[in-house]
Amino acid sequence: ECIGAGVPQHSLTWHYRSRHESLITFSNYRYYGGSLITFPAADTRPSAVSWRKVDGIYAQGKGGRRNQVEAKAIVAEVIARLTDPEFIASGQSIGVITLNAEQQQLVDDLLDQARRDHREIEAFFKEDLAEPVVVKNLETMQGDERDLIILGIGFGPTEPGANVMSMNFGPLNREGGWRRLNVAVTRARREMMLFTSFEPSMIDLNRTSARAVHDLRYFIEFAHQGPKAITAAVRGSVGDYDSPFEQFVAEGLRARGWETHPQIGVSRFRIDLGIVHPDRPGDYLVGVECDGATYHSAATARDRDKVRSE
Repeated sequence: ECIGAGVPQHSLTWHYRSRHESLITFSNYRYYGGSLITFPAADTRPSAVSWRKVDGIYAQGKGGRRNQVEAKAIVAEVIARLTDPEFIASGQSIGVITLNAEQQQLVDDLLDQARRDHREIEAFFKEDLAEPVVVKNLETMQGDERDLIILGIGFGPTEPGANVMSMNFGPLNREGGWRRLNVAVTRARREMMLFTSFEPSMIDLNRTSARAVHDLRYFIEFAHQGPKAITAAVRGSVGDYDSPFEQFVAEGLRARGWETHPQIGVSRFRIDLGIVHPDRPGDYLVGVECDGATYHSAATARDRDKVRSE
C-alpha cells in the first residue's frame, strides 16, 4: 500500500549478520540484485554453505509427511557437533529448520531420544540459555538466527532409486514462497548445512512455475559448488588484481615467502589482498588495501574514504 501510494523507498544495504560472505551471497544476488554490501571474512574457505545428500524417502501417510532417513542424518550431525570439543569451545549455537511441521516434529522426537542417550548434551537445550538448540519450520523461523543452521528439505523421491519426484515442496509452492526460502537461507551467522534426498537436477524447472522451487534448485547448486554457481559475474570469493600496483605488491610479498590472494570478497566491498596465515592456512593473517587512481584523484580526505570501495 505504501509503495502504491508513492511513499519514498530507502533500502538498507549494509549486511552485518553473516560472518562469512557466502552465507548471504545467494540471497544478495538472487533477491537483492547484488545491492547488499558485505564484509570479506578472515577465512580462506570459498564457502561456509555446504550440501549433504542422503538416501532418504519422503513418505506420505498416517505418520504425516516425513523423511525418516534425512531426519536421522540431521540429528546425527547435531549430536556430532554438540559432542565435539572444538565446537563446544567455540560457543556456537545450533538451529534446525524444516519445510513442514511434521518433519519438525520428527526431528524433535529424534532429538529427545538422543538427549536421553547422550546426557552430556542436555545443557545445550536449556531454555534459560541465550540461544539454546532450536528446531523450527519454515513458517516459524522468521526473526531467529543461530551460528550454525541446518536446513532439511524433507520433500523428495517417494521410492528408492527414483529418477523423478513431485515438484510439490509445500510452502515453497505457495504465493510468496520465495520470501520464506529467503528467510530460511539467511538465518546462519557462521555456517549453514543443507540436507536433501535428491540431486538438484531432479528439480525439473519445466514442471513447475513456482519461483521458490526454481530458487531451491539454484540454492542446492550454490551449496554444492560455491559462489561460482550464482552467475558468471560472481566467480567466487577470490577475484583478479584491480591494478598493476596491487599485482606488484602481491608479487613482492610472494617473493618474501607469503601466500597472497587478490580481491577477497563477493560484494562491492572487497579487500585488495589477503595474506594467508602461515600456521593456519584456513585463515587470513592480514588484509591489505591498495589505494588506486580513484582514491588519489579525490579532492579531500573525506572524499577519498567515501570512494575507496566505489
